[in-house]
Amino acid sequence: LFAHGLGGDRDEVEALFEKTASVLTREGFNSLRFDFRGNGASARGHETMTIAGETNDLRAAADYLRNRDSLPQVVVAASFGALSAVRLAHERDRRSVIALVLWNPVVDVRRTFITPGTTWSRQYINGESLQALGAGASSVSFGDLELGGALINEMQDAGLSDRIVDQLASLSIPTLIFHGTADEKVPYAYAESVARRNPLIELRPLEGAGHGFVDRHKPVIDDTAQWLATITRRLAR
Repeated sequence: LFAHGLGGDRDEVEALFEKTASVLTREGFNSLRFDFRGNGASARGHETMTIAGETNDLRAAADYLRNRDSLPQVVVAASFGALSAVRLAHERDRRSVIALVLWNPVVDVRRTFITPGTTWSRQYINGESLQALGAGASSVSFGDLELGGALINEMQDAGLSDRIVDQLASLSIPTLIFHGTADEKVPYAYAESVARRNPLIELRPLEGAGHGFVDRHKPVIDDTAQWLATITRRLAR
C-alpha cells in the first residue's frame, strides 16, 4: 500500500511508486497506489487536504484491500505520506500492517514546517502568511500548491506532532527508513532522532542525497524490495 507525498500522486516523482510496484510484483506482492484527496486525479482542491483526511484516505485504502483478500499489509510512504502511514501502522500494528517503509519521511511536521521550519518552508509559511490566515485568508500559497488553514493548524499543533513522533518511536513492526543526509526540505536529523528510540527501525542514510534522492531511485527500490521480501518471509514462518 503506497502513500505519496505533499502535492504528489499515485505515481510519485519520476514514477517512483510505479517502478517500485513493478519490482514488488516480481517478489509476489500485490500493490495499491492511489491519490490522496486534493492531489492527482482527485476532484477536490489541494487546499482541502489535511493530515486527518489523508489518514482517513489511507484507512479506506487499507480496508479495501482487507475486504478483497485479508492478506497482511506493508505500507511504503514518501515524504508527507509518512504522517498518515505512521498513524495507520500504529493503529493496526501487527494486526494487519506488518511492516513499514518510509522514504525521506516527514516525521516531525511542526519542526519541519513551522518551528523552526526549514529555509524551504519558511519561504511560504512565515509570520506574514500566518498573519494573513489569522486575518481571514483561507489558504497559504506553497509554491504551486495551496495549503488550507486546517492543514496549517495541524502543522502548528505541537501535541499532534509529538504524538506522531511517539507513535513511530513505539511501533513494534519492522520499519525501514531511507533518508538523504543532505535533504533540504525534510531534515535527516529528525528521522535519525526517532530511529535511535526504536530498535526495530533500520535507518539507511543516503550520503549527500537531497529530498527524493532522484539519482538513487533504482538502488533504493531494489533494496526496499529485498528487505520487504526478507521480512515477510521471516514473519510467515
